Amino acid sequence: GGDDCSLTQTQLADRGSVRAQMCAALLLVGNSRPASASLLDTLVGSLQSTYNPSEVVSAEGTAVCAQVLSLCTTLASEGYLAGTSAATTAFLTQTLAKFLTSSATVQSNQTSNSDASSTLSNAVTSLTSGVLLGMVNGQQPVNLVTENLQITLRKDLVDTLANSTISPAQTEQQALYGVLGPSLQLAGSNAAAAFATDSGYASIVLMQFSVNPFPQSTDIKSLLFSVQATSSSQDSQTIAANAAFHEESALEEFRYLLVPRFSVAHGRSLADFTAAAPDYFVTLQFSAKADFNASQTSGSNATFPSCRLYDPQGARYVPCGNCNISSYTDFNVTFGCSSVFPSFSASSATFGAIFEAVLAELSAILSLNPLTIDLAKSKAILVLVGSLLFTIVFVGILLARWDRFDHHRAIY
Repeated sequence: GGDDCSLTQTQLADRGSVRAQMCAALLLVGNSRPASASLLDTLVGSLQSTYNPSEVVSAEGTAVCAQVLSLCTTLASEGYLAGTSAATTAFLTQTLAKFLTSSATVQSNQTSNSDASSTLSNAVTSLTSGVLLGMVNGQQPVNLVTENLQITLRKDLVDTLANSTISPAQTEQQALYGVLGPSLQLAGSNAAAAFATDSGYASIVLMQFSVNPFPQSTDIKSLLFSVQATSSSQDSQTIAANAAFHEESALEEFRYLLVPRFSVAHGRSLADFTAAAPDYFVTLQFSAKADFNASQTSGSNATFPSCRLYDPQGARYVPCGNCNISSYTDFNVTFGCSSVFPSFSASSATFGAIFEAVLAELSAILSLNPLTIDLAKSKAILVLVGSLLFTIVFVGILLARWDRFDHHRAIY
């Protein structure tokens, strides 16, 4: 174990225990002293050197150190970050990235810990809130970059955001090799207005997670892209769309199986199938190259990308109720969305993409034993299926009568 795999299990356990005890001591100090910028400086510097995810491998030790991280980010969100040394923000970001690595390892091993994920999610939000407090309207974006977490914080004039595309920062290696990252395109002034504050400026945070620290991480096939905003109000269209999200969740699941997959060819647009032009376009980069052409020619198990949002309250990924596929390739996918934020969060959204086997999913739904179906839970799907069957039968009868009419008119 350890950074270079040179430690025996006994040595690893001993080092982990010592580091956990040091975290416990930091927690005691932090809780016993009055909040201040100097306390935050001390805690961040000490935690950065104390916590090592390669050596603190026990759940108990990680939990204690995570409490110190939570204390640090809470102090940052309360405004104390502004009075710290210039390096403290970078150190806190680097320390937070260490916890992301640790959590990603746990989640990939299928030992999900929703409490730890919630702590990390809250820590990220508190950190960015604290940094935003120290920024002034109109200043240049602030970039916080580590190998596992790339953040850009912006306070732009709302008018300048119309029809713009914004992205999180990149590491030096990503920029050097021209690696594409996620992006958010605001298609028009109405889209930008949803981020407006009373001052006429927008506070926006864009983040890319190079590791996935949340449960069900192996299901997500793209790098996570998070958008946060501080807004004084939301437009009524966004509020209405968000309010209907959970009520139509079952219907959305089924609609995803029908519309985006059977309507969109590889690399093509879905503009012809949407009722209105999207206000936002969210582009996600896949973690590894896909091969959608192969899946579509292999027979009955064709796969397509599908949009998901991480719900921190339920520690799960749910369908993006307001997004449809706009275009996709083997490397990335773009979703057109009527709103950015879901009903469970008015100011934050974390996007990911999964690959779904369309015909297999559809077959599984339609092949259910009708005697075991919960009618109350399946009402939305049954209504949709019934409507489709009615439409097919009605159109079939109409076309048959039309053919018969043309036939008789040609004879007589």
